[in-house]
Amino acid sequence: MQWTGDVARGSWIAPRLHGWGTVNSTVPAGFDAYARIFHPFRASRGEQGNDWTWTELAEHTGRVLHPLAQAANLLGSQEYSTVSDWSVGFPHFGFLPPVSLAALVDPLRAATSTPDDVTIGVWDGWGELSPETMSVFAWFAEPHGSPEAAAKTKALEGELREHKSADVSAEVARAVHTGSFGDPRPLVLQLPGRDYVLLTTALDELADPIWPYRAGIGWIPDSLPFGGSGPMPQLIWPADRAWCIASEIDFDSTVVGGSRSLINEIVTSGLEALAVPEDGDLSENGDLINPKPPH
Repeated sequence: MQWTGDVARGSWIAPRLHGWGTVNSTVPAGFDAYARIFHPFRASRGEQGNDWTWTELAEHTGRVLHPLAQAANLLGSQEYSTVSDWSVGFPHFGFLPPVSLAALVDPLRAATSTPDDVTIGVWDGWGELSPETMSVFAWFAEPHGSPEAAAKTKALEGELREHKSADVSAEVARAVHTGSFGDPRPLVLQLPGRDYVLLTTALDELADPIWPYRAGIGWIPDSLPFGGSGPMPQLIWPADRAWCIASEIDFDSTVVGGSRSLINEIVTSGLEALAVPEDGDLSENGDLINPKPPH
């Protein structure tokens, strides 16, 4: 995987984006069909942790899973809810985990003529791409204000900053910090409301779930206190533009546009996914079946 400053690779996307909070505000219009992949809910009970599918949560809460369902509507809360003795919180927003992405590789490969020429776009706002923002991780330490907390926070920030400087490639760092949001930025792809650092790869590489550790995008290894984590792509597309994947940073799901056969494959795969209309409303107002949670 390599950084690229060839932002023309993504020049076809902006003219095909429409609306706000819709399928086509994140994935270009014009594909035959679209699928929505639902990011799992996070559940805990005591020291146990688990992922819940949207189907499981809907069964517990008496809601209905449908293509435009909203996480808060299924949960019945804007934050978290206690369900059958489990504390259930919102899904991860803005990314498809590496293992889930790897599960898509086979159908994606069959649906493109250019599996060895794939572009990924990583939102440039990920804190991991900017070492000066590492203090956001301080809440993993002891309660704020104690001497122990201050010492742990300082040590952790130093470790993170040292690690980040090694794991964010020089090319990615330069691209992120060249120019400012809203101004011309020649090293990143600028789309409405979002800027993206671009990297080139092949589907075979994305089939290996540990690829983020060697991508130069600031992944933290499992040896740190809270485990592995880091940026994931918000956009993925092949050179022949046969399909496009989008994980909008504020969405609880990932949307794929492509051929009808590809979408059928995704919907019937092991991932929790449903076909969705290209003008479907994925905002908090899009779920017209389940009741809105109280504010």
